[in-house]
Amino acid sequence: MSVQQYSFEDFKKLKKAGEITAQALDFLEDKIKPGITTDYIDKIASEFLRSKNATSAHHHPTRISTSLGREPGPYQLWPAGLD
Repeated sequence: MSVQQYSFEDFKKLKKAGEITAQALDFLEDKIKPGITTDYIDKIASEFLRSKNATSAHHHPTRISTSLGREPGPYQLWPAGLD
C-alpha cells in the first residue's frame, strides 16, 4: 500500500471546501429552531450550497445527512429535554 500524495491544487480545493462548510454552518445557526424538520434544514442547506456553486460529497439520501437514525426524515426538532 502506498501513501497518496496530494498536489497544491488539491489542498486549495480542500481549503475552499472548508470555507464553504464554515459559511454553511454560520448560515444555518440561527435557522435551527424547535419545530422545524430535518427535511427543511436539508432544503435550506442545499439551497445555500447551490448559491456557492458547491455540492455535498456525502453519499446519503439527504444532502447534509440530517437524519436522526438510519432513515432520512422528516423528523421534527424539539427543545432538549422534551420527550
